[in-house]
Amino acid sequence: MACILLTSKGFHGHFLKTELKKKKVVAHNSVTVPNSMEQIKALAMASTNGAVFAGTGGDHFTLDDMFMAAKWPAKKAKMTQLKDEKKVRLTKMTKEEMKETVLGRMKE
Repeated sequence: MACILLTSKGFHGHFLKTELKKKKVVAHNSVTVPNSMEQIKALAMASTNGAVFAGTGGDHFTLDDMFMAAKWPAKKAKMTQLKDEKKVRLTKMTKEEMKETVLGRMKE
């Protein structure tokens, strides 16, 4: 429309004509998959709205995701505590096994 007006006024409006090409639909670039453990961890670590937006990719998230994200730090602490207890139990068990093998050899 503007090119036609310029041409009618004596300017070279036909040089400004262009055709717009349709862009392909860009795939949604989400950092996490909805309702996954990755998204729950991202929501739990998020301290700002921008971090929440980046973690969800701008998608909606459910109340269940938020509750699970709120529980995540306590769950993580419990997991590390259990791992530490397991290490202690394994070291004690290996020490006891070593004692048994040494005592077993001495009895023979």
